Amino acid sequence: MRYDICTLRAAAILAIVLHHSALYVCANALGTETFSPLHMDDFTRHVCWLCKVIGLGLFTFISGALLRMQMSRLTSRRAFIIKKIRRIAIPSAVMAVAYALCFPSMSFNIGGLYLCQAHTHLWYLPFIFMALVLTYLVKPDLSPAGIIKIAALLVATRLYSVYVPLYSFNMCVYYPVFLAGYLFSDLKLNRLAQIGGVMIFIALYIGGPHAPLHRYAYLLTTAMSIIVGMVGMAMVRGRADVRPGPVTSLLDRQSFHIYLIHQFVINFIVIAVAMNGPAWMWWPGVFAATMAASLALCAAYDSASSRLSTILNRLRPINTPNIP
Repeated sequence: MRYDICTLRAAAILAIVLHHSALYVCANALGTETFSPLHMDDFTRHVCWLCKVIGLGLFTFISGALLRMQMSRLTSRRAFIIKKIRRIAIPSAVMAVAYALCFPSMSFNIGGLYLCQAHTHLWYLPFIFMALVLTYLVKPDLSPAGIIKIAALLVATRLYSVYVPLYSFNMCVYYPVFLAGYLFSDLKLNRLAQIGGVMIFIALYIGGPHAPLHRYAYLLTTAMSIIVGMVGMAMVRGRADVRPGPVTSLLDRQSFHIYLIHQFVINFIVIAVAMNGPAWMWWPGVFAATMAASLALCAAYDSASSRLSTILNRLRPINTPNIP
């Protein structure tokens, strides 16, 4: 894997796990409808918000960039969609069922069917699946016709976020970030432009609303996430041939599995541990424990999967030619 993609994806998964660790420790509210901001001190609030913007911004921008890099090698629409169903849609459905069984109060109950998107991390998997498939099928670019396609995609995601009542406003917030990664990931920013991007990010953060439900917070999140993706990609550009370190490679390789299971781990920690006192005393430890447990579970899964594959290969009959 390329050094730049590997590094950014490792940074993204760390930021996302840190965001959820701080959020859930502060909320400490499994079984409730909302997370109470009253439990957050100012420092934790800033950590939560920044980690969300940085983590999801990098993940989403990278996903768009990878699709653009792979586009020339993708020849079959059917094969692409089937691959994404296996890679994203099926794990998403399995984890939604598991989450509904473990934490039903944190899911939408529609006609007895639990759809685990409320207050969980699982909203992102259907979103990224739709973003990949839509963008691959439409193939937008910066030509006049391509700009019309981009406008149509943005309108479609906006309508989806309005009329589909499944925590889908994030589609409207983050799909422009995905498109930015798809269209501008190869844009070269010199050092001055990178510094300018960081300064704009800081200015937007200082001057912008930090309340998650503020009417301008969505636009602010989109703009800051695009800046994070473009500046992050520019900072590591030119090192594509450098071999990433072992920790970076491990986090990159296991990033999808860590994303799938980390919130389960956080939830169980929050349930099991009685937490009192300031939030900042607890969420660093929860973050460290979550990362350690998630990596251990990933290693156990890899080991079990490898052993199962070996057993199945041994049981598979070997076709030998008939020798007279």
